Order: sequence, then structure tokens, then C-alpha cells
Amino acid sequence: MPLPNRPPFVISALASSSLVLSTRPTSCRGDVTDVVTAWRQRYGTGSVAELCDAWTSRTNDVSLEGAINGGDDDGVHARLASDVERAHQQRWGSAALAAEKLDELARDRARGSDRELCDYQAHWERRIERLTRRYPERFFTPGLSFEELRDSLTLALLDAVRHPQGDRQYTLPGKEWGLLVITSRLRELRRRFRLNAEPTDFREVTPLERSESAEDRWVELESEENRKWAAAAAEGRLSASERQWYAALRQTARGGEFFATSQRPNLSAASRLLGRDRASAHRAYREIQARFRAELRSRE
Repeated sequence: MPLPNRPPFVISALASSSLVLSTRPTSCRGDVTDVVTAWRQRYGTGSVAELCDAWTSRTNDVSLEGAINGGDDDGVHARLASDVERAHQQRWGSAALAAEKLDELARDRARGSDRELCDYQAHWERRIERLTRRYPERFFTPGLSFEELRDSLTLALLDAVRHPQGDRQYTLPGKEWGLLVITSRLRELRRRFRLNAEPTDFREVTPLERSESAEDRWVELESEENRKWAAAAAEGRLSASERQWYAALRQTARGGEFFATSQRPNLSAASRLLGRDRASAHRAYREIQARFRAELRSRE
């Protein structure tokens, strides 16, 4: 992302230096070059750009107020720079700002040494692998496996390291340069492998009902006849006590005595009809059910 328009003295002060990051705002004079150079030593390019924007917009108002009321401009600008820096740290957090700067330093070292480049590549390969395991839904790309995706993101990162002229589009405050490179490449891959199709949830689609064939009707008729013969044979083999329970169960069933949740007969209603306890009804129901199942299996 290119830096917005700002005075030339701000651009000229953006020089590379070592990292000295702390939670305390920069202590310096109100000179613009000194302030921006101190920020450049502690923050990444994206953070410095945002700090300069915030400070420049507020400095214009303070300068106008100082011209009207009179006062020490350098002191006012120094205090204003500290306020801007403190607000920036509170917004993004010291850990994110340090990670932004450290990644830029590692990137710069990788551009000057093959050994550092290999270390930088290995670091981001491990990082990409951890990200894909932790957030598989974010890094999933249709048409690519996770291994192919990791290799493509790593190659894009190496290509960006070799071409410094594209650094500006991968600079944001509190964001690592390498992370912005791989997320940009991820969006590009998703656009490339996007299918011209609309997703459909087949669980919500009602399957087409086919007409019943003659064979299906004959099979159903035969099964129904077998059930009738099995029921008649089972009824003929019931004992006197089982016939009483069977009649009571049929009578309560005709009265709608079923449990709504399981659609099983209400045995308590049948036991009340015969003046017996529910345990006896449950035992009789199991015996009758076993006889009917045995007859049905013998006819299948």
C-alpha cells in the first residue's frame, strides 16, 4: 500500500536502523527528522507511515494555534509526538508492533545473505504449516492440497523477498510483512481456482420419487400376506394368560393409548384394564412380541 501524500521532509527521514522497541514513547526534540528517525528505529514501515499521518495532521492544528497564541513550538511538537506514539501503541499493542519490525529486519537480512534467506524461508514454512493446521477453514483453497498451498505461498514469499520494489503494498501497522505477502497470495489463488458454480446443500433437496414398479407391488403384497399368516399362527399358539394380555393391548391400542415420543403401547393402561401390575404387563408384552417375531422369521 503506497504511502499517502505527505511533506518531503517526512519522506526523507524514513531511513532504516536497528530495533529498540519499548512501551515508553520516544523522548526527543520537536525536530521532525529526529522524531521520524527515532520512530523508524523502533517501528515497521506501516507503523511509521501511520504515525507520520497522525502527527502531521495534528501538527498543523497545533502550529496554527501556536502562531495565534505564541509559545514553544518545539516543546509542543515533542509532546504531541509522544501522545501520537502512545495512542499508536495502545491501538495495535507492543507485541504486534515488535513482530512487525522484527520481520522487516529479518527480511532485510535475508536479502543480503543466502544463509539468512534459508532461515527466513524455513521460519515461514513452519509458520504456514501451523496456520493451516490451526485455521484449516481460512487456508483451504479448492483444487489445492495443503502441501501444494504451502509450497505456493512459500514461493510467493521468496519472490517478494527478491523484489524489494513491491514492499510498499505489504506494509500495514501491526502486521508482519511476510504474513501480508502470504495472505495476498492466498486471495490470488482463491480467485484463480474459483469455480463458476453455485454451492448446493444436498441435504435440503428432496429426492425425486420414482413410481412403484409391478415387482415392488408384488413384493409388498407377499410381505403383507406373510405378516397376516404369521400373526394368525402366533395368536393360535398363545397361552390363556397371553391371550388376555393380547386382548387388553389391542383394546388400549384402539383407544389410542400410545406414547407420543416412541409410539410404543402404553402398558400401564393395559395393566389397569386387567387389574394387574405394570411388571406383569411388560413381561407378557415381551413374550407376545417374541412369539410374533418367531413366526414371522419362520415364514421369510
